[in-house]
Amino acid sequence: MKRLYYSFLAYLFFFSGISIYAQSTTPLIKWQECIGGSLNDEARNMKCTPDGGFIVTGYTESDDGDVTSNFGKADYWVVKCDNKAKLQWQQNYGGSLKDWARYIDFTVDNGFAVIGNSESKDIEVTNNHGADDFWMMKLDSNGNLQFEKSLGGSGQDFGYSIHQTQDSGSIIFGGTESTNGQVTENYGDVDYWAVKLNVSGDLIWEKAYGGSMHEEGSSLSITSNGGYIISGYSNSTDGDVSGNHGSYDVWIVKTDAAGKIDWSKCYGGSLDDGARDIEPTPDGGYVIAGYASSSDGDVTKNQGGKDLWIIKIDARGEIIWQKTYGGSASDYAYSVKLDADEDFLIAGYTFSSDGDISVNYGGADVWVLKIDKENGNIIWQKTMGGSGDDTGRSLSQNTSGDYILAGITGSNNHDVLGLHGKNDAWVVNLCIPNTFYLDADGDGYGTPSDTQMVCTNDLPAGYVANHTDCNDKKAGIHPGAEETCNSVDDDCNGKVDDGVIDAVVTAEGPTRFCRPDSVKLVASLDKQKYSYQWLKDGSILQGATTTVYFADKSGSYAISISENGCSATSNTVEVTANSIPVATLSPSEKIKVCPGIKVTFTATEDPGYLYQWYKNDKAISGATRSMYTTNKEEEGSYSVIVTNKNLCSAESPATVLNRYADPDAIISPQGDLDICITGNVLLKANAGSGFRYQWIKNGDDIAGATKKSYTAKKTGIYEVSVTNSNDCTNTSSPVTVYSSCKIEQQENLIPQISIFPNPNNGSFIVAAKQIASPYSDIKIINVLGKAIFNEHVVIINNEINKAINLPPVASGFYLIELNTGNQVITQIFLVKR
Repeated sequence: MKRLYYSFLAYLFFFSGISIYAQSTTPLIKWQECIGGSLNDEARNMKCTPDGGFIVTGYTESDDGDVTSNFGKADYWVVKCDNKAKLQWQQNYGGSLKDWARYIDFTVDNGFAVIGNSESKDIEVTNNHGADDFWMMKLDSNGNLQFEKSLGGSGQDFGYSIHQTQDSGSIIFGGTESTNGQVTENYGDVDYWAVKLNVSGDLIWEKAYGGSMHEEGSSLSITSNGGYIISGYSNSTDGDVSGNHGSYDVWIVKTDAAGKIDWSKCYGGSLDDGARDIEPTPDGGYVIAGYASSSDGDVTKNQGGKDLWIIKIDARGEIIWQKTYGGSASDYAYSVKLDADEDFLIAGYTFSSDGDISVNYGGADVWVLKIDKENGNIIWQKTMGGSGDDTGRSLSQNTSGDYILAGITGSNNHDVLGLHGKNDAWVVNLCIPNTFYLDADGDGYGTPSDTQMVCTNDLPAGYVANHTDCNDKKAGIHPGAEETCNSVDDDCNGKVDDGVIDAVVTAEGPTRFCRPDSVKLVASLDKQKYSYQWLKDGSILQGATTTVYFADKSGSYAISISENGCSATSNTVEVTANSIPVATLSPSEKIKVCPGIKVTFTATEDPGYLYQWYKNDKAISGATRSMYTTNKEEEGSYSVIVTNKNLCSAESPATVLNRYADPDAIISPQGDLDICITGNVLLKANAGSGFRYQWIKNGDDIAGATKKSYTAKKTGIYEVSVTNSNDCTNTSSPVTVYSSCKIEQQENLIPQISIFPNPNNGSFIVAAKQIASPYSDIKIINVLGKAIFNEHVVIINNEINKAINLPPVASGFYLIELNTGNQVITQIFLVKR
């Protein structure tokens, strides 16, 4: 947008090629130029131009020297110079009376707009409404007058600021005491006055701001939303002004694009305080430059007289920070601008020689400062001038990063040379200097004790750009020299004879390992003339005097290498030798067990250990605890790998597990298993060397029945347990001894058990009488001796009458057993499916 282009011209034109870094070095005067004639000539405003030069506006009373003509009293004066202050063109403008230019700005056609005030109404000034009027000029790029406008009324009207707007017109700002002419409203005494013109200079709108007392406008800037921010000072407490702290306050007014007030604020204390310039900042706020006489209210400090005062505010006018600068005399700011770092450049004057001011040459001196944007801290400050009065009015940064100051000088000594008359416009180019250092011994390295600061990159004779020499009297001693064994710091690194021997130790392998491993450490130098000594934790390793050492213990290892009185100790290599865990296994070596027996192996236990069990050298899936239990049939070679927290592992010795063979266990009945007629049957077990026997009836061992044969006289389910000489036991398949006789004919059945029906399908009723017990356990056992039903019942009236429903079972004989605690009664029944 055109408006933004011109409002922030410094950023768009001048800062694009400048390195953005905080420049903290106090600048030097690169050149200075007095411009003028024999009378009074002043520079009031200056802009750096895109060609690297600058343009200055102010006024002249002269018609000699640099000034070619004068229309009478004082004229507007515009001077264009190149980057070395060589005059390209200059021109005076005005009439026969006093005409003072105060501000110049760029226009979109590469020309310029100038504002100030004029008493004239002749020659180039075509109209005057009375006393001083705003007088606006439009110039082309060569300074030719294209058109001019007088604005105001019969009172005094002073123009201080002009900017081109987005519509290629202009916004002009200053002060008015008129109540007629083009001034439609006045609140009393002098008011702020803003005037909007179109591209041809025709009036679009005008507006006064203020109260019944005095308002003095000084500066206007265009804001990012197309509105305006205006500054000055006021001692009113009514009208548009509120919040006055006493006497004159800084008064800031924010308006929209049509001049309507968005907000306004007073800043100051009980004495005279004022603003001379205001500039938008990239954070959406504003920076204000002026002066403060107060030490109360918004002003936290005063060092004497007037102090230069900077206020940083946000977009709504709230103070972010404020700070005064100066000494015990008067100090004053006219201008504030942003540089390439977005810090603040301030121009003004000082009468002080103390406080923040380091020197004063007499009277008022130009005072320029750079302060940081965050807190207003001084980055650098500089006074310039001579024994007369010198004032800084405008300070900007040009395309090369230098600072250009424009102001007024009445001096002709110290920093000022070439004064033409009473007062001249004074332009100064300040540079951030390069520092060069004396190289007395000519070795290319300088000493920091002798410097020259210059504005160019050209080396002064005998000087260099670095300051790293530690002995500028001997050419052989400098940072680029090779260190030798001579008790001298040849290379200026603060160490004597270091690096003559380059001692470096490298590890040829991992430096963290598990014992009993080791790591090979090797010294970088292997020369017969050198002596070597290995160190561990700073102590000598006896006998370790070669270039190689195998480290098998934890510690810090280094090597000391020496030769002819020079020595060097290498870097240290940290070695960590971790212990391996203890890996034992129980039971150990070889074991042999009978079939059907589970074996539990146990490893060394530690909370930090990890385990992996192996069988026949293959990892057993999921076997990762400190114990492992085999199944009943497994056999083989078992071991465990134990890993500790340092990831060191150890494998236990293997334990071999074998199994004996079980003996055969077979019952051979020597007759009919139905003992209804015979009353008994002889049961024989198989024979074997060293066999032991135990006969079993209905799942219970038969007391004393430990021979190879057994005569069964009662019905039941019979088995034999055979144990061989290895104590391995096998139990035979069961045989069922039964009786087909009727129940009432059987012996030993009192009390009697009755099963109905019998045979049955697994659902039946069991009944018994004459039971002399309050309870009984009912158990039903299959031919394998396994209980398939078990229930505890209460006996009522010495009788049992119980309905039983078996789970799905195979057809065959089953034994029912009633256990009353003092008597066991059994009966066989048949299930048919």
